[in-house]
Amino acid sequence: SRPEVLLLVQDLQIGGLQKMVISLAIELQKTGNCCVQILAYDTPSYSDATSLSNLARQNNIKLTELSKPSRFSLRTVIILLKLIFHEKINLVHTHNIGPLLYAGIARSMSLGRFKLIHTNHSFTELEEFPRYAFYERFFSRLCARIVPVSKEIFEIYRKLGIDNPKLKVISNGVEASNKAFLEGEKKIEARKVLINQTDILSLQNFIDCTWIIVVARLHPLKGQDQAIKIWNNISSHLQSRSCLIFIGPDSDSEFAGSLRKLATEANSNERIIFAGPSHDPQSWYQVADIFLSTSRLEGMPLAPIEALFSRTCLVLSNIEGHQFLAKHSCLIQCANEKDSAAKLSKQIEDFKSYSAQENRMKSAAWASRQFSTEVMARRYLSLYRRILKFF
Repeated sequence: SRPEVLLLVQDLQIGGLQKMVISLAIELQKTGNCCVQILAYDTPSYSDATSLSNLARQNNIKLTELSKPSRFSLRTVIILLKLIFHEKINLVHTHNIGPLLYAGIARSMSLGRFKLIHTNHSFTELEEFPRYAFYERFFSRLCARIVPVSKEIFEIYRKLGIDNPKLKVISNGVEASNKAFLEGEKKIEARKVLINQTDILSLQNFIDCTWIIVVARLHPLKGQDQAIKIWNNISSHLQSRSCLIFIGPDSDSEFAGSLRKLATEANSNERIIFAGPSHDPQSWYQVADIFLSTSRLEGMPLAPIEALFSRTCLVLSNIEGHQFLAKHSCLIQCANEKDSAAKLSKQIEDFKSYSAQENRMKSAAWASRQFSTEVMARRYLSLYRRILKFF
């Protein structure tokens, strides 16, 4: 039967997972062989600056947004069930553990009315909540398939005792940038346009400097505090030729406050900029020189892949979630701030060399082959059809 798909997420606040879900919905809808909509069940009153809801609506994706209490909400399960019955949904596709809990309960209450696919983007919850390992084992029994987005997540499922036949790795896809690769004066002009669009006038003072961007929500797991500590260990000469730009929403207000305090106390602190959230990160990748990630934990991060499309140099924390990009980046041990600063300094100095530019061009071509949204959507559509074939 034809897939009538509901993509279930916690929220649509700006982030890699949320952008990927919307991109998947758009690509699935383009095929004409699948009817797809999105339900975000925990949507507080975000401003347009921090929400991706309009992106879904602009692409004619049917979207339902709820606002649930902080605790478990039976009302949310009832609304989910009503939507499934009313829209004749035959497949619910969840993303991460929270949505899986709600969809799993709804499937049990409906006596198996729909099939369930679960995509896991990370196991960050296991660090803080060990009971989530039990949730993963229990609710996996209700799933027709479980999709880890990386080999690392696949191996964690194996360690949890999840049946191998249920597991299928499908990498997340990223929209290839339609913005031209820029160098020299064209890059400077594009920076001027971006400064005017974002109204971050302080960047005018650094228009011809090396732009080091950190694109992630401000959160302890993203490790932006380490980025500032590494910055402090760069020579004053290189700092005078560079600026450090944080792009992303404050998803942890306490951490964001301490991070800004750390920035004010840093060396050359006037060169550390907080740009806030962005609906168009490709504009930043296009004019940046170095993409820096000091994340402490990742599943399959999408921002560095987007940066590769723009031939931006990648400097990434040496964690499991970044290993798939090892051949296309410089990996650093963030806790060793002096060594990390030395490696970052070398990337700043080598950025314009011919060999570095040639390597980035090859990496961009590799990323476009491996991680396009079209490839991701085709793999999911094939999986949907296979699951529904005998339903």
